[in-house]
Amino acid sequence: MTQRVDRYLNKEERFQEWTQLYSAAIYSYFQCSLRMSVADAEELAHHTFVTVWESMDTFKGYSSPRSWIFGIARNLGLRFLRNKRGQKFHSVAELDEEASLNDASHSPENLLIEKRNYELLEQIIEGLSTKKRELFKLRYVHEFSVDELTTLFQEPRETIRSRLRSAREEVKVTWLTKTKNH
Repeated sequence: MTQRVDRYLNKEERFQEWTQLYSAAIYSYFQCSLRMSVADAEELAHHTFVTVWESMDTFKGYSSPRSWIFGIARNLGLRFLRNKRGQKFHSVAELDEEASLNDASHSPENLLIEKRNYELLEQIIEGLSTKKRELFKLRYVHEFSVDELTTLFQEPRETIRSRLRSAREEVKVTWLTKTKNH
């Protein structure tokens, strides 16, 4: 009988790989989905990976490492927001504005149209209910599968699919209404 060779030689290597694979996505999740400031997103991303390190021995592989790590991040982020209710969080548009303006391959007119469309789409998504917005961003920005979302939210698959369908329809109808008048 051959012995199964574990892909990871040790905890440090696995942690290093997970950090490289998911740290940018976790930071983006805090900033984009939960609308946190740069400083808060950095702090919570760091705290997420400290928690991951401390909890690695409890990871049983029932979900993907990405789902497990995002679950930790989500719990930390929601706890943080509950403690800081009432504070305003920065918009992702502020961060992307400079990068868009530095792209020399676009004409000024196209950049302006792109920026307006991006801002309108961001405004529409931000207008969704909290749960729909979070699901929408995790699915379409962070590319989580429906199965990963059911694990993360601990809700039935059909509930997740229904909320996503409703969020997409709400975004579509609002987009068509707002762009029809322009």
